Amino acid sequence: MTRNWADARAFAVELHAAQTDKAGEPYVTHLDAVARNLVRLGGVDDDHFQIAYLHDVMEDCGVTVDMLRARGYTERVIGGVVEMTHRPSEPYLAYISRVIAAGTEVMLVKLADLYHNTEASRLAKLDAGTQERLRKKYDPAISRLERKLMSHGYDIEVAS
Repeated sequence: MTRNWADARAFAVELHAAQTDKAGEPYVTHLDAVARNLVRLGGVDDDHFQIAYLHDVMEDCGVTVDMLRARGYTERVIGGVVEMTHRPSEPYLAYISRVIAAGTEVMLVKLADLYHNTEASRLAKLDAGTQERLRKKYDPAISRLERKLMSHGYDIEVAS
């Protein structure tokens, strides 16, 4: 059976059903926002959307590579999900370097993820200390990803 983005979304919704994001919203709202941001970034196909919907299932839900294979996801999708997974004790900037090394497909999904993580309306729901901590964590990563994607020919609108 060939999987598509709708299968990935349904599986992710099932897995994240009891979870909320940092702003207290149902986790699926974050996944849908990442998918919308991918459209904004351009150059995406169904596999990108599958990776976007599944990007946190290993880290947050205990899903394994074998479980993804058993569900019929392609090696391309599984590889993208693996590269999107922040490993325990992995320094954040080392993780971003690994995402960059994985190629444009994974970089696009990560940038779409970070754009939602730093969206002003979402950050406004958090206390000032958390907002500042997240900006300090995510802003350098966003800048690196944008620069790298632009060097690969993507037309990224960089916020000033």
